[in-house]
Amino acid sequence: MKQVFLDIQAQLLATITQSALAGIGIQTEQPITVELFNNQIARIKALDESRYIPKSYPFIIVGFVSPLPFKQLGMGYQMIDPLIIRIHIMREFYDAGDGTNDQDLIMFDLRNLVFKALFRFEPTNAASMVRTEEYVDEDHTNVVHYVQEYASNYIDTAGQQPAGGFLSTPPYTLNETNTKS
Repeated sequence: MKQVFLDIQAQLLATITQSALAGIGIQTEQPITVELFNNQIARIKALDESRYIPKSYPFIIVGFVSPLPFKQLGMGYQMIDPLIIRIHIMREFYDAGDGTNDQDLIMFDLRNLVFKALFRFEPTNAASMVRTEEYVDEDHTNVVHYVQEYASNYIDTAGQQPAGGFLSTPPYTLNETNTKS
C-alpha cells in the first residue's frame, strides 16, 4: 500500500504543476502538497493550527477507505477488491471579488486537473483507477473541500510463498558433465 500512495503522489505532483495551476487561474510559488490521510480535514475545519497547518494550497490528501476487503489468491498473494481511494482536494478561498463571496468556480477546474491525472492511472500492483463518486463538502469556511473516489484493486505480495509453500535448498548438485559415450 505504501507504493500505491507513493505512485499516486508522484502522478499528482508530475501532472498538477505550477504552470497547470496558473492555466486555471491559481498562482502559487510552491508545488501542490500531497499527503496521506490522517484526519487533517477535521483539524483544518477546527482551525487547530497548533496541531496542523498545511504546507501550501492547493492541498491534496490521499486516503484508503477502510476496511480493506481481502480475498485470498494463493501462494501467499491476497487481493484488496475493491480498493477505494479517496482524494480530498482542498483550496483556500475567501472571496472571488465579484460579489459572489462563497462561489469558487476555479475549484471545478482544479477538480478536472486531478481527474485527468488519476483517471485510468495504474499504481504498482493495482488496476486502473476509475472514478466512482465525487462530492463537495458543503460546510466550509475559507477552505473549499472537494472529494473524488476512485475504485481499483490491489495485489498484496507481502505474504508471497513459492509453489509448495516453503523455501528449501535442493538436496542435490548439478553435474554439467556430458554422460553420453
